[in-house]
Amino acid sequence: MVTKTLIGMGTLIIAFAITLGLALAQSPSPTATASPAASPQAPAGAPATGMGY
Repeated sequence: MVTKTLIGMGTLIIAFAITLGLALAQSPSPTATASPAASPQAPAGAPATGMGY
């Protein structure tokens, strides 16, 4: 049970990191890194914000 949860969280974090990297690559403005809440991926990345992303 715990292993499935860890795999699910890892997949979510990896997917969020990929989308964040693509968003930063497409918009190299400094405001993109300063305010990630403005991006449409904010709800998906909400659990990962506590991990320093």
